Amino acid sequence: RLNVSEADVRITFDSLGGVRRESQRSAYERDVVLAVYAVAAFGVVSEHTSQGLRLAYFMTPWGEAALEMMTLSMNMSSYWTLTAFIVCSAFLYAPEPFEWHRVVMLLAMYALMLWPWQSIALLLHGVVSGPPAEGTSFSQAVIQGVYGDPRTLIEHRYFLIVLLAAYCLFAAGRRSSVAPHVQCLVAAAFTVFWIPNGWYNWKNPAPFLVPWVNLYPVHGVHMWGFWLTVYLVTGHYGRRVLAAIRTHRLAQHERLQRLLPRVSAILLVCFLAPFFLTAPPFFAAYDRQEYQDWHHWAITAEFSSMTHQASRMNRILDMACSLVLVGLLFFAVQVALRPLGWLGGFSLGTFCAHRSFLTVTTCGPPTKTGRWESNQCLSFGVRIAGVQILPPLQTMIERTAGYTGVQLLLFACYVLATIVCVGVPVHFVLLRTISALQRLVRLIPPGFPRFRGAPPEASSSSEGEQALLDAGCRDSI
Repeated sequence: RLNVSEADVRITFDSLGGVRRESQRSAYERDVVLAVYAVAAFGVVSEHTSQGLRLAYFMTPWGEAALEMMTLSMNMSSYWTLTAFIVCSAFLYAPEPFEWHRVVMLLAMYALMLWPWQSIALLLHGVVSGPPAEGTSFSQAVIQGVYGDPRTLIEHRYFLIVLLAAYCLFAAGRRSSVAPHVQCLVAAAFTVFWIPNGWYNWKNPAPFLVPWVNLYPVHGVHMWGFWLTVYLVTGHYGRRVLAAIRTHRLAQHERLQRLLPRVSAILLVCFLAPFFLTAPPFFAAYDRQEYQDWHHWAITAEFSSMTHQASRMNRILDMACSLVLVGLLFFAVQVALRPLGWLGGFSLGTFCAHRSFLTVTTCGPPTKTGRWESNQCLSFGVRIAGVQILPPLQTMIERTAGYTGVQLLLFACYVLATIVCVGVPVHFVLLRTISALQRLVRLIPPGFPRFRGAPPEASSSSEGEQALLDAGCRDSI
């Protein structure tokens, strides 16, 4: 809805636990952002869930392509679901003053995902269900057979560094005398320059910090530059564009507002379909005996390589398309705003911990080729006191071989089960941790440097509001 009233005020929470007062319009915008977070988190969990599976033995080529479409982002693409995270973060935090507690929290979560979270996850695995005979996530010997390096399971924490860098650089840019459009153009030029150069010649600038801090640019330097560019553009011009849309005469038509979310949802699917409908012929024509031994992540990487997804023009087109997809998503989520907004409230815990409680199972015959591939797969399942409540996803896909529709439905249900069973509890723990760290951040002396931005009272919180947070309110991402 583009003409929501500014009247009425309600108390909500930001993604790092900060309490704020918001008008009805701002609250509605936040609900839309939460819904976008939910879809983006579903895509991220789907992608990482599919990577540990072995599907060629048990699923048709069309089924594999449809499952890949459910991840929303093709392997080695511009990963538009992560771009949606960047847009949402910039839209929420760019108008506000620089807050040190956000910097502290992002750094703390980055470090905690390495230690002690891995040890805690292994301990909980054994205490709650007892380790299955073939292993669990973070068991190095087993995971090495699937990914080659156990740290792959926490590799996605690099995105917290991307968010932190974008947040700090935007705050510094807003304080500088350089015009906003110049900042955006410089970031865009940096992105285009690095597209053909890739990341293969990029050396980690701080190898002595590994494994605590790994500055190796996952997905490429150009993608980090692209996300920074998107953050700058959204931060500087996002609110202006939204205000211009609201004042447009078409925004006053109720019928158009009812149709726009539905049309956007249809267009979103139409944009996604061509990227994935080209995969089944590849799966069918390629020597299946050669790639049957591979995990899904290796097959999709091979497909992206053979279709030249990494070329300069394809990269630029893919980045432009990702912006269109994010724009359509902001309208499409309003079709089911309430349930998606509720689910998006747990995106932070989901993103950080969704790969922490996975089960290793034997899938198919032993591998004949490949450096990392094996006949071991990694997927989500639930065991309590040694009783199997929810069999691992890989096991269910094998049992339903030949029923592609059932397999796809199972995949979607397991992704949602991961969000509910892992993301929700971890999110509550993170909120408690955030609340404790915020109290520590308040001890920073008043004269500590502060960047200019929106008036401080826009994000301030009273002691009574903080009590609401301590009482366990959940409305944050």
